[in-house]
Amino acid sequence: MARHQIDSVNPTLIIAVDDDAQLVAMEFNNKPGISIVFAGINGAIEPNGYDKAANVTGILERKPLLDVREALVAMRGSSGRPLGQRLFHLGDNSESVLMDTAELSRFHWAPLSLVDSKNVPTFE
Repeated sequence: MARHQIDSVNPTLIIAVDDDAQLVAMEFNNKPGISIVFAGINGAIEPNGYDKAANVTGILERKPLLDVREALVAMRGSSGRPLGQRLFHLGDNSESVLMDTAELSRFHWAPLSLVDSKNVPTFE
């Protein structure tokens, strides 16, 4: 449906936001007369072929983990003591959150520690 809409409008610019949008936008890699601007890709650009496409530019979505760590270290409870040092990450099972989970697991959290990370299929 998205491909049909793009074809019917015949744009000169496609702005593709988030990972799922890239599934359609990548079909226009190196197509003359069309530029692609991507935003919010959690993973790498290579699976979309953007690394080899001359008509593509954009920005990746990356969590500011250094800032998150600094904020968590600085937070204090009413007693003035740190809120905690052991972190648990909880996310959904979407492809983009699974990529975030991998990034969180590789990050160096010291002096905190990421003790576990779980991805669940439903809110319940």
